[in-house]
Amino acid sequence: MANTSRAIFVKDGTTGKPVPQVTIYGIGARPAYKAVTAGQGNATLVTNEASLVRVIASPSDTYWSRVIEDVTMTDAGVLEITLKPLLVTGAYYLGGTV
Repeated sequence: MANTSRAIFVKDGTTGKPVPQVTIYGIGARPAYKAVTAGQGNATLVTNEASLVRVIASPSDTYWSRVIEDVTMTDAGVLEITLKPLLVTGAYYLGGTV
């Protein structure tokens, strides 16, 4: 199959603002594909598969990662991914609040 690409936009779930520097991984039948969002939250994921098992949005910090299942790469629309911000108040550890 020839290369296919899908436009991706990553935004903050609270403010709707674009999130830069999010690494996008496309997981399919072949090795993983990778893209990184620019300053306006946009990226283009290029693959040689018509669909992916999942797309993972992995932000550098201050947001939770997100997994999108069963992504069609031949869809002409923009894949919009909304990220939830991490809490920034208080001190936390794996067992709860300090």
